Amino acid sequence: MKSLTAFLITAWIAFAGSVSWAQVSVQETDSQNRLRVFGRDVNFNFFNVASVEADKSGEEGGRLATYSYLTGSTWVNANYRAAMRVPFQYNSAGTDRFNGDKVNEQEMFLQDVIVGLQNYNLAYLPLDFEVYWEGRAYLPTSKNSKRAGLITRLRNNFILSRVFSRYFEMEYDQKFSYFVQSRSTYANTFNDEEGYERTAISTTKRMEIDHSLRAWGKITPQIALGWMAGSEESYWNKSDAENRSKPGERIWKTGPQLAFPVTNNANFIFAYEDRVNRDDEAAEKNLGRFYAQNTQFTLLSFIRF
Repeated sequence: MKSLTAFLITAWIAFAGSVSWAQVSVQETDSQNRLRVFGRDVNFNFFNVASVEADKSGEEGGRLATYSYLTGSTWVNANYRAAMRVPFQYNSAGTDRFNGDKVNEQEMFLQDVIVGLQNYNLAYLPLDFEVYWEGRAYLPTSKNSKRAGLITRLRNNFILSRVFSRYFEMEYDQKFSYFVQSRSTYANTFNDEEGYERTAISTTKRMEIDHSLRAWGKITPQIALGWMAGSEESYWNKSDAENRSKPGERIWKTGPQLAFPVTNNANFIFAYEDRVNRDDEAAEKNLGRFYAQNTQFTLLSFIRF
């Protein structure tokens, strides 16, 4: 299999040569209800992403992992929208692939508070391309970030999209995150499978790169069926003093998606995703086979108040 990065670039160039704003994947919009705060109109949205691993979903005790945030946003001028997000994570009790046979307890905790700036049409490009952009800064408010000594995480996200017709559109979505750390290692305390407390020296994360190419076919004006192909990469810092290093993690991903509304103020995207490790010798032949041990179900929820 050729590099998926090359595939994405080739596919993007192919359809670029043949093309208004495709908001299938950008569902955070202003609601009709606004709160007046310090002389400004503030809108509120709720976002949630919930996932379960396919091979665990059929087992009693399979773990549901969720990440949610409440957003307050206001337009600072005609083009830019400022937002503050208060995120939290909830995980049900049960097992997952990361912890093996260990039965994890139910947990809920605050994640890193986010401040961001958005532009729904960053640049006017030829051929009717549209560019959504959001820049984010994450504040180290979570327990894990404080433990690791995170200063901030900076994320740049843009979605380049084009509508071909009333029934078909495509978008390229890229997210790049850089972690500003105060140290390259930290003491990580956890409980092992037998319940004993352990401490290990872990390296801190340096960057993440996530990019996807999505094609959407409209079944109705509100319902779209799509397919996604992309990759994720994660890299960690190295410490010569602690003799600690961690290889990068690189994932191929692909799968179908369904975008649909329930009401005018609630939209959802359901995805069935196949994920394989790019460094696995069997990755090329396993990608797209949707083996249970490589797949997960994900539901993204967008609620406007």
